[in-house]
This record gives sequence, C-alpha cells and structure tokens, in this order.
Amino acid sequence: MEFLIVSPHNPYQKEFRAFIQNLEGVETSVVSNLQNAKSQIYYKKPHVLIVHLTQITEKSIQGIEQIRRPLDLPVVLMTNKASEETIKLAEKYKKYYVLGRPFLPRDLLGISFKMAHGEMPAQQLCRRYSTNQPTELQVVGEIENFKARITNLSLSGAKIFFDEQSLTWSEGDLVKLDIALDKVHRQHSVHAKVVWVDREQANHNEIGVEFIPTEDVYSHLLSNV
Repeated sequence: MEFLIVSPHNPYQKEFRAFIQNLEGVETSVVSNLQNAKSQIYYKKPHVLIVHLTQITEKSIQGIEQIRRPLDLPVVLMTNKASEETIKLAEKYKKYYVLGRPFLPRDLLGISFKMAHGEMPAQQLCRRYSTNQPTELQVVGEIENFKARITNLSLSGAKIFFDEQSLTWSEGDLVKLDIALDKVHRQHSVHAKVVWVDREQANHNEIGVEFIPTEDVYSHLLSNV
C-alpha cells in the first residue's frame, strides 16, 4: 500500500517525519507542499493522502481538494489536536479523517487501510489509551497527597485508580495531578476537575477527571476568597 505524505520542510516537522519513517508494511513518499503532491498523485497513484497541518482551515482543505479530486483520494489530516471545530470543517468534505495527537502507528495504519478499501471509520474526538502511570493527587487548596495510578488517558481527561479506598473525592472537586517524567527526571503538574466518582468496590475507588486550564483554577480560588 502506498501513502503520499505532505509535510512542510521545517524544524517543527522533524518529529512527524521520524514517525512516518518508522511505519512498517507500507510504502511512503514525503513531499513538502501540495504542488509537489499533485505531480506525485498522477505519477504514483497512492492509496491514501496524509497531510500534516499545524492548523486545519477552510483554505488548507480547499487546497487539498484541488489536488486529490481526480482520483478521489482518501485524506487523513494529522494535527496537534482534533477539536470539534476542525472535525466539523473536515466533515463538510467526503473521505476526510482528522487524527490528533498522540500519533500511534496502529491508529494511522488502521484508519488508512479502512479508507483505502472504501470504508469510512467513525471519527473520534478524543482517543483513550490504557496506561499504568503512577501519580499523586491533591485537592486544590488542601495539603494531603494521595498516591494513585492513571489507568486510562486521553487529551481531555483520565481515569484514576486508588489502591486504597478514599472518601475524599466529590464531583466538581478541583485537583492537581503530579506525574513523574522519568526520561527527563522531572515532575509535571496538571489541573483537573473530578467528573465522576466510583466507590462501589470494597477495597478501592476510581475517579474520572477532566483536564482544565490553569486560569480556571485561579478563577475558582478567587471566587472563594
């Protein structure tokens, strides 16, 4: 199977190009702009057109439309974040799929194979991934820390598992998560809101959190002053 990838030649594309080079089981051709892609489409007749965009706009999609129409190529738009706005924009056109970070080979290959064989996969906004990442939680404004594990993760939130039962959490609580970044020997903190709590099991409980911007945390704290 042949993929034609459009990736502008600049330093920000270095990570993406390395990702493309590591794809297995497919032939890939990389060009730096749509004009070069147009000639490659006629010459190589790829099965899927993959375009890496920092920002998806009406203008960028119209440019893609001009080069892919003759063969009605399926298009995968790869971008930093798949938002509702960009997905609605892409859905105005046929055979487009918006794939946001994190980029995983199995996701890109699975989506592309389906589209190449005439099947349109269901568009997902926030993909979830199983993980087992240690973390510590703290209710914003409180002192006590709770050890836990992130068991499911997406760009918008996470499911968190406690080894020991705790009755501390309530829906609507603002919490801070501290996550150790082993590769760079640092700790990263993010803020989140508790959106559900499960205490049905006897020996532990789970909570679901939604990540929130730091400015919302400050607004919450100021409202309680």
